[in-house]
Amino acid sequence: PGCSKMSARLISLLRFSIPVLLFSNVRAANSPLSYRLSFFDVISSSLLTCDAPASCYQKCSDDQPNDIVFCLERPHGWSSEKVSDAVGIMKELWEFQRQEEARCQSGHPTRFAAVEYSKKSVRTLCSWTSFGSVVFPCEMDFQNGPNMEKRKDTRFRNILSTFLFLEKLIALLSEPASEQESFLDNLPLSPSHDLHIVIITDDALYEFASSHGKRTSIPDHIQQSLSRILNTFKQEWNITFHYLIGNESAQRDAFGDPYYKAAYKDGSHFNKALTLQNLIREKKGDSLQAHLLSKGIQMEVSHLKSARKGNFAGLSSQLSGVSRIHERFVNKCIEDVPQDKLSKDHFCSAIHGYMDLRKQRTVNLVNLNSNISTNKANKISLSDFTGSHADQQKMHLQKDGHSANEIHSLSINIPAEECGHLTLNTVVMETVSIWEWSPSKPFMKELMQHQKPVILKNSVVKTWSALAKWSWKYLKSKLPRKLEDVKCTNSFLTFDPDDRVPLKLGISLPYVVRNMSSDDFFTCITQPGECSDGYFGHYYFGPLGDSLQKDTLPNQDLFHTKEDLAKGNQFLWISSPQMITHGHFDQDFNVYVQLKGRKRFTLWSPEQYELLYPYPRIHPMWHKSRINFQQPDFNKFPLFRKSHASQVTLDPGDILFIPPYTWHYVETLAEPSVSMSTWSHDYELYGHMNAIYRHDHKFDMIGTREGQMYALRLYLDMLIHEMYGFNMTSEFFARLLKLHFDGLEDLFLPHPNDHFICSRREDGKIPTAIHVHGYVKLDVEIVGYHFRSLKHVVRDILFLDYVEEIASQVIGVEQMLSFFRYCFSGQEYYVTEADSREHSLWDHEEIIEEE
Repeated sequence: PGCSKMSARLISLLRFSIPVLLFSNVRAANSPLSYRLSFFDVISSSLLTCDAPASCYQKCSDDQPNDIVFCLERPHGWSSEKVSDAVGIMKELWEFQRQEEARCQSGHPTRFAAVEYSKKSVRTLCSWTSFGSVVFPCEMDFQNGPNMEKRKDTRFRNILSTFLFLEKLIALLSEPASEQESFLDNLPLSPSHDLHIVIITDDALYEFASSHGKRTSIPDHIQQSLSRILNTFKQEWNITFHYLIGNESAQRDAFGDPYYKAAYKDGSHFNKALTLQNLIREKKGDSLQAHLLSKGIQMEVSHLKSARKGNFAGLSSQLSGVSRIHERFVNKCIEDVPQDKLSKDHFCSAIHGYMDLRKQRTVNLVNLNSNISTNKANKISLSDFTGSHADQQKMHLQKDGHSANEIHSLSINIPAEECGHLTLNTVVMETVSIWEWSPSKPFMKELMQHQKPVILKNSVVKTWSALAKWSWKYLKSKLPRKLEDVKCTNSFLTFDPDDRVPLKLGISLPYVVRNMSSDDFFTCITQPGECSDGYFGHYYFGPLGDSLQKDTLPNQDLFHTKEDLAKGNQFLWISSPQMITHGHFDQDFNVYVQLKGRKRFTLWSPEQYELLYPYPRIHPMWHKSRINFQQPDFNKFPLFRKSHASQVTLDPGDILFIPPYTWHYVETLAEPSVSMSTWSHDYELYGHMNAIYRHDHKFDMIGTREGQMYALRLYLDMLIHEMYGFNMTSEFFARLLKLHFDGLEDLFLPHPNDHFICSRREDGKIPTAIHVHGYVKLDVEIVGYHFRSLKHVVRDILFLDYVEEIASQVIGVEQMLSFFRYCFSGQEYYVTEADSREHSLWDHEEIIEEE
């Protein structure tokens, strides 16, 4: 009955092996394909029958309708192998959608159409839906199709015919249904649906090349077609454009593919704005794909064969309903709400839904009822960049087990009732690399180059006297007689809230913090039955100290630089059996040495940041996950099931290298444990981030809070444009709210006037001034340079954090969500006139002081 742990593990393994089992043999668990695949997730959950509901395995989509149009360029001339590949792709997508919608009991079937086209002709081959037949409903005889026009010069032929056909599809979305053309009568397209256009061609796209091999501009006739597409396309449409072709390299050369590493100097796939600008302008030649991406058309380039093997990249995850291609702001106010809900005792917030007026926020920082706010603005003063776990150790927590009042329960303490049989092992896919080393051989250089978690065996640690000398009696004699900040618990879970953050919360902690004598502490650690404080779990973290450091020499190999060695950031961890450190990441390199007992680490790469559901940067639990890893709730945190973790157990003498931003969840096993951490800074990262955090923003000279808010709005708009790309500001904030604040909205009480926060005029336009734009432009150039200089794996994480922190400084944490939600919805700007009263928005602080 139910699903055993082994069955759940089997589901987890099959989820990533099925796409390969269907076509060849089993692929290694650490294959790059593993992380990207979600296309066949639903199949794995149907293989085993469990008592738990299917939602434990895969969260159903939000019932968003899908339209999928397969567009085949001249298929009657294809080889039988290409025909087989194309039909196979269509069957697999149909079968996936059919099973997914049956399981989720969707009310909207996916609508399919297969169309053949050339430069002048379009013909529907077949239309069908995901409902009904369990047999693929279409038989398409490409070989006997009509001979469309004769082939002429093949140079740019299929590029032009594709764009002319795309013009027709985009036009169908813009015209009323009665005026739509006849070739898709059975599939009336709608901009309210997610539209996936899958282009399949036989020939290679020819590169834009002169006789000297240099790429030239897009030919005029293709440029004209592209311009018509871009002029018709609307940003709110949710469209993907997937181009599948036989010769991948030639296609990338023709399209100037921004998803290809060669398009980026650092291979980061992050600075989309500059990349698109370079590809559209002169530096990389003119790029068709960059033009489409800049307008919001999601375009991906794939090899036909790789797509046939299940490697659908972004298409698969979009079809499985995990996330929308373009993030949109959520509106929790339902339009057709009964009138009794709109009583004088209630108001509606797009962020919170319908709220009792008695629960509204009493603070309304921006004066919304007058033309000019005379509230004096605060100076922007971000704290220095916070680094490692050690930077947060001296939190001012009360000793009775909570900070402030117990008002905020954490999701990490709440088990999943419905899916309780699924454990952390559900997402464990691989183990950590193990390097056999030599005690005399340095290792830090190799670890820094590797930049992934590694276990070192037989390192310099094997020569330390600590391995033999550190008995419990010896440790007690070397540590202070009174140990400070010992965590005592019966839940065995520990973490460290940060009380320096802007959002001040009373957090209910699963432990108490006490000062203990070393005698009592070691009795509780080694003989729990003799412990007199009533707790079974105890955990101590503190500096290594000179008296114990001499037993861990030589230690210079554990530090990255001489500066790190001089700082000597080494810390001791002593814990009872079964103690757990909650899943989190640090911002330093950590060389973790196991000296007594055994510990198990579960780790996730930094790239899986969004799958781990991090707390916001302004929250006391920032850089920690919201997931209860002991009993994960895959219903509440569905993307976590898409993560893939590595797991390893440390024995005495082992070293584990943990790079910055690597998530880790740590469990002490059956015996008490003693471990040591050695932290080293990434000085390049610290330099850039401290330059950003200590930067004096020029718009900080504005002396009114409201003026500073509008200047911040312009600053973030321009900075996001610089970092992410054209027209990406609204999508950025929709993503930020979904990633960091979904489910935490109640921490930010609403106000009935929140939606007016950026509304000074009826047309909704945002005020600015020429000199304010000058201030902001300079700030963007400076701050943008430092962000672009960071390593690609951490830029996005740190940029999200920075936006939260600077907004909390200027707007105040109480109104921050409202600022994000209502001030970045695509409003245009207007320039205030110098002789108007409104222009006093931009008065400097010294002018206000004189008044």
